[in-house]
Amino acid sequence: MEKRPTLNGLRPTSRQGAIFGLYVCLFLVVDGVIVASHRVIGGVNVLPLIFMFCLWLLGLLIVLLDRPGPVRNWAGPFLVSLSCPYVALWYDGEAILHWARSAPLPPWHHIVLINGLLLGGFGVYFVRMYPRSCPSCGLRSLIPLLRLTRVEKRLSRTRWCASCGETLWKDAEGRWQKERRRTWVEASLARNCASPEHSN
Repeated sequence: MEKRPTLNGLRPTSRQGAIFGLYVCLFLVVDGVIVASHRVIGGVNVLPLIFMFCLWLLGLLIVLLDRPGPVRNWAGPFLVSLSCPYVALWYDGEAILHWARSAPLPPWHHIVLINGLLLGGFGVYFVRMYPRSCPSCGLRSLIPLLRLTRVEKRLSRTRWCASCGETLWKDAEGRWQKERRRTWVEASLARNCASPEHSN
């Protein structure tokens, strides 16, 4: 009889906790190097930029070190996308600080364009990536079923529940339907079902 993998939902696993610990260590090292040298380069406070790159680093560490599967493919890109609103807020903050120092503001259309691209793009992406409530188990663990290396058009409306393992897609009328075709996620979970992390 085939062993069914134990699902953890969207709760952090021990591996993800170790990845986050590595990320914190790297962040403290980078921050220490910056503090020991210069916080300001060319009149710009570089610490917020370092924090932005650390968001990318956390997403990259999840992609490279986390166990392959739908949660990794969802969490990594989602963490990287958080840098978009952060950059928009940093840009607006720097513009206000320059204006407070009697320096001219950037052209208003530049401000509108940058905020529109960063915040608008993130808003659209956030709506797509935000977990939905699963109609099968009722938990908010229904995430987009993504591949890191390519986009599969037939799975563009397909979501996978990290709590019950159900694979669903939304029809034209907005109703959830069970995905009857075999997807890549079954093979990925089968490879990990014997892992101690998934058997606790």
